[in-house]
Amino acid sequence: MVELLETEKLMRENQTAGNAELMKEIKSIYRLYYQQILVDYSYKGNGKVLHPLRATLKALKKYGQLNYWEWYLLNTVICSDDNAKEEAELDKLITAYRSGALKFKSGDVIENMLSHSYVLGNFEYAGFVCVRGSKESIRITLNKDAQEIIDEITKEESF
Repeated sequence: MVELLETEKLMRENQTAGNAELMKEIKSIYRLYYQQILVDYSYKGNGKVLHPLRATLKALKKYGQLNYWEWYLLNTVICSDDNAKEEAELDKLITAYRSGALKFKSGDVIENMLSHSYVLGNFEYAGFVCVRGSKESIRITLNKDAQEIIDEITKEESF
């Protein structure tokens, strides 16, 4: 990885048409590296394990997209992998939110700048999700170009 970073730096300093193609290849290698790291990344606590990428991809497959508030709900409610009770609670809350029965306003969420948005940016960089907009206007969707790996990650027997 260090050699890739050094090569990228040299190519940026000496930009040519050939280097542009090599830069694309290096970015592709970075993306594969990030994907593997994020697939394996997990939190462990209270005897439970959570793979945040898997939870996010499962929610996006179920709901089609998530907005700012739904992303916050996902990260608040889902604390362990494949927990039917937590997933039912998330479904209840997202359904209530989408029907207008549950409302949020600015200030309802106190963000930790190194958590929710940071993780989401990594999911986007790795090519798993597409993120449009920012803050309360954000729309998160699956990256259809990664559908095969997304399906593999979200299979019941994956983890």
